[in-house]
Amino acid sequence: MDLAKKLRQVVAANFVEISRPNSRDPKPEKNPKEGSFVPAVGAAPDAPPVTPLEAEQTSPAELDKRFLSADLGLEANRPKAASLADPVGELEEPAMAVSPNAPAIPLATPSAQEAPVEALDVMAIASSEGRINFDRVFAWAGVPRSAAFTAEQALSMLQSMPADLPLRVKRLTVKATLDAVGQAVGAAPTDIVADAERKTVGLEAFTREVAARVQELCAAEDAEIERLRARIVEHEAAKMAVARHEEGAISACRAHMEELGQVVAFFTINESDAPAAPIGAEPLDDDTGELPAYLQEDAVKRLLGISRDQEVEGEGDRAYHFPKSTENRGGGTKASRLRNGSGSASSSASTEDLP
Repeated sequence: MDLAKKLRQVVAANFVEISRPNSRDPKPEKNPKEGSFVPAVGAAPDAPPVTPLEAEQTSPAELDKRFLSADLGLEANRPKAASLADPVGELEEPAMAVSPNAPAIPLATPSAQEAPVEALDVMAIASSEGRINFDRVFAWAGVPRSAAFTAEQALSMLQSMPADLPLRVKRLTVKATLDAVGQAVGAAPTDIVADAERKTVGLEAFTREVAARVQELCAAEDAEIERLRARIVEHEAAKMAVARHEEGAISACRAHMEELGQVVAFFTINESDAPAAPIGAEPLDDDTGELPAYLQEDAVKRLLGISRDQEVEGEGDRAYHFPKSTENRGGGTKASRLRNGSGSASSSASTEDLP
């Protein structure tokens, strides 16, 4: 109790000292005619010194009220005192009731430069790290901004109290604070609760709007992903088709290259360097030195496509022309005998058969 009493005395003395309009009186002006000094215009008469004993005469309730107002750094909207001779009335002046070293509680005053949020922009209001501009959220939700004691200020007051402090003590402390500043800023428990409820409703609407907006964005992104997947499938099919064309072209070119290589080898390779005869091939007759049957003249003609139906130059009728190897021993070929109308069955039997 002694410490609280001393604090009250010091605060009261400081208030009385601050209440003086000027601690230093202006110098008096000299009257050039009479040679005497007169008080300067606007100079206040000397007030009697105030001691802590005189300040103690003030009621304790009034000192408690002033002490709380000084600690909270709030301005009291009360009328000025009519006379400077009343130091207690002068203390009620807003500019004199604030201690220069007292921490101030910021009041929620509407900003004239802040534009209202007309359309919800989730990316601008809420970041991916979880930081949210609640002022823009409340402006979007239509929550009115009050100049009184806000719910956030009450929350800051509650968080500044010790955690192990009983609930009853916390409530009494907050009630005393609100009773002290209630007349100055209109801070009442009902107003704080109403502000918190309005902001809660705005936040709920914001969360629903964010969920719907995010769902729309995700649906649009999913549709874009499906479209890109279809394009990827098309490109994969086109790539496989090009690969098949490449494989077919390379195989055909290599096969034809091998065939052309056989032609080149046939005309350029030496017989000594020729590869051995394939397995199953008919070898040459060493006794007679003749070629195999499939390499003889008639077989070669058939392989080369030479037909036996050829017209003899200078004759209109179709005639057959045979090589000399088909002539018989009796002279002339069977075709010539038939053409001349000669020959008999015996002579025809003695000739060689046509191939």
